[in-house]
Amino acid sequence: MIDQSAWDLLNNGLHTVRFYASDKAGNIGYNEVQIEKDVTPPSINIVSPTLDAKFSSAPNFVVEISDAKGIFSMWHSLDGGVTNYTFTSNGTIDSAAWAALSDGSVNITFYANDILGNLASQSVTIIKSVPSGLDPVLLTVIIGSIAGGVLIIAGIYNFMRKRSRT
Repeated sequence: MIDQSAWDLLNNGLHTVRFYASDKAGNIGYNEVQIEKDVTPPSINIVSPTLDAKFSSAPNFVVEISDAKGIFSMWHSLDGGVTNYTFTSNGTIDSAAWAALSDGSVNITFYANDILGNLASQSVTIIKSVPSGLDPVLLTVIIGSIAGGVLIIAGIYNFMRKRSRT
């Protein structure tokens, strides 16, 4: 067994471990093996969404995840890791999970696990803001259309009324 305190003192990289054995006659032999220590977690860079960006629908995400030894799995969570959504490439936050969230701050945490079990996470906080009721621009267009329609009908009515008198 490798002494844990000695192992903890070693830097990341290749190390030679020598195993000794002796027989009853006092002959000593050994064999060496190379082992690699890697306690460096993957690197996660959240390109988008950016801090405090506002979204009404589930946002797309772009994350750059790398590790010298290889990535084993990647996932994201909207609830601190209680419910996780795995992904293999950049995409969109789960729309059903997004729809279930209340308006306000949403913390998205991205996780990555390398092939040796080293875990990394990175978070970004965004804003969920779903407009309530009608869009003000749409409401202005509707009111303007109704008012314009009423004016046209009133104009036609007045024209027809004047025409019928003559």
